Amino acid sequence: MDRPATSDPASPSERPEEQQHDTGVGTEIHSGVYVTMGLAYTWIGLMAWIGFAWNAGITLDLSIASFIVAMMMGLPMLAYLVSRSHLTKKLPAWDEFFNTRVETATGKMIGWQAAIEITVIPLALALGATLIGIVWMLTPAGGASGG
Repeated sequence: MDRPATSDPASPSERPEEQQHDTGVGTEIHSGVYVTMGLAYTWIGLMAWIGFAWNAGITLDLSIASFIVAMMMGLPMLAYLVSRSHLTKKLPAWDEFFNTRVETATGKMIGWQAAIEITVIPLALALGATLIGIVWMLTPAGGASGG
């Protein structure tokens, strides 16, 4: 038997021409969280260059690692920028993001909790890279004078 016709379709898949693609890469999380992550990873690279580039043999290794990191960060950033131009939904403001529930890979949580969960590892790695660089520069192998 055929289904009776209704004025409103039961699901959006019945009328694909009216579907709006209003979500894209990283649209539920505030862009400031991604900026914080990017800055933390940039800081790690900067600390590697400051701490270890004094040895002539490591410059090529750091250059290759920097190129790989730039590609790994650049491709998701490019995907985000391309998808952002096609969004119909406005990105959330800070206060709206921090007080609403968002969907993450680990489930739904309040925005400020998601921001902490997402940024804690890059920030901890940046702190660790800073401490490792400082300790390395204070050792004789890292360039500290023995005088």
